[in-house]
Amino acid sequence: MAQNEVEFPDYKDGNDEGVEDRKGDRFGLSGQGEFGNGENGESEVPVVQLGAGTVGGELVKKIKGWNNRENPGTRYRYVGIADSSGLIADKDGLSGEELARILKVKASGDELAEVYAGKAKNIGFLEHLLEGLDRGVLVDVTDADKLEDHYRRALDRGWSVVLANKIPLTGVEPEEFWRFKNAGLSYEATVGAGLPVISTLDHLKRHGEEFREIAAILSGSLSFILARVEAGVSLKQAVIEAKEKGFTEPNPAEDLLGNDVARKTVILGRSLGLDLSLDDITLEPLVELEEDVSQEELEEGLETAGPNFRKRAESAGADGNRLRYVARIDEREVTVGLEEVDREEPLGRGDSTANVVLFRTNNYDHPPLIVQGPGAGSEVTAGGVFSDIKCCRSTCK
Repeated sequence: MAQNEVEFPDYKDGNDEGVEDRKGDRFGLSGQGEFGNGENGESEVPVVQLGAGTVGGELVKKIKGWNNRENPGTRYRYVGIADSSGLIADKDGLSGEELARILKVKASGDELAEVYAGKAKNIGFLEHLLEGLDRGVLVDVTDADKLEDHYRRALDRGWSVVLANKIPLTGVEPEEFWRFKNAGLSYEATVGAGLPVISTLDHLKRHGEEFREIAAILSGSLSFILARVEAGVSLKQAVIEAKEKGFTEPNPAEDLLGNDVARKTVILGRSLGLDLSLDDITLEPLVELEEDVSQEELEEGLETAGPNFRKRAESAGADGNRLRYVARIDEREVTVGLEEVDREEPLGRGDSTANVVLFRTNNYDHPPLIVQGPGAGSEVTAGGVFSDIKCCRSTCK
C-alpha cells in the first residue's frame, strides 16, 4: 500500500455466517468434549490466561464473580495463568485459593516463577496444555509480542482466542490478521477497552454500509492527560497522575509517542478491510521522545515540552476549541495526531478518560453513528475481555 493512500475495499473478512458456524463447531452444541459439566448440569469452560497484571487481575475477579452467581449457565474454570516468567497450570482447574494467591503475588510485584519455584512451567508448556483439553478459551491480556504462534495453535486445536493485546495483531501481515478474524479470534478490547467499537463496525458492515470516514479519540490515557492540562496541571504532573491511576501503558512513552493509538488505528483499518500497516500512518506524537527513552529522559522531555504545550492548550481554549489526540481514516489518508476540535462537536465534548468513535457512512453521516464512553482503566478493559469470552460461548448454546 502506498504511503497514506487509502481505498475503501470490498471487505476481506470472509463469510460471516461461515465464521459463526465455525465458532459453534468449536464447542459443540451441548458443550461436549473436555468441558464437562459443573454443578446443576451447568457447562464449564476451561480458560488459560496470559497476563496477570492489573487487567489480568480484574479479569480473574470478574470471572470469579460470574461463577459465584446463582445458576450462571456457564462457568469458567481457570486451568492456567501465565506472566512473563512462567505458567502456573492445572488441567483440573486452579482453586479459588490458588487464584487469590497468584493475584497477591502479582500485586506485590513478584514474578510467578520466583514464588512457584519448580512448579512454574515455561510458556512452551502451553502447547501441551492445549492438547490435553478438547476445547477452551485462550486469553491474552499482556503487552507482549511474538505470541501469534500460540494463537494459531489454539485456534487449530478448536479453542477460542480473546485478546486485549494489540501488539501481535499489528505485527502480523494484514492477510494473517484477516485469517485470525475469520477463525473467530475476538479482540474488542484492543481498540475501545470496554466499548463496543469493533462490534459496531462489524454491525455496520453487515448492513452493507459504505464507509466514508472513521474519526476517533482512541486513548483514554491521553484524553485524561489533555483534560488535566486544560485544567491547569503541568504536562509532567498530568502524565504522572495518569500512570498512577493505571490509565497509561507500563511505559507512558508508548502512549505519548502515539504508538498505542497507531496500533488501535491499524486494527480498526484492518477490521474495515484495509491493507493497512503502521508504516502507512502519518503519525504526530503527542510529545517528541526517543523510542527507548529512560525514565529520567522522559521526565526531562515532559518538562521541556510543558510550557509550549500549555500555550497551545490555552490558545485552543481562547478560540472555543480543545486539544484532542485524534485518529482519522478516510479515502485520502490515515492520520494520528494532535488536533484543535470545536468543544461543541462530538470529538470535543468528551472529558477525562472518554473515548469517542465517529462512524460516517452513506446512511450515518449527519449525524454520524457515535460510540462513546470510558476508554481507560483495568476494570473496563477486563469487562470488554470478559464480554468477548462470553460471546465465544454464546454462539454454541
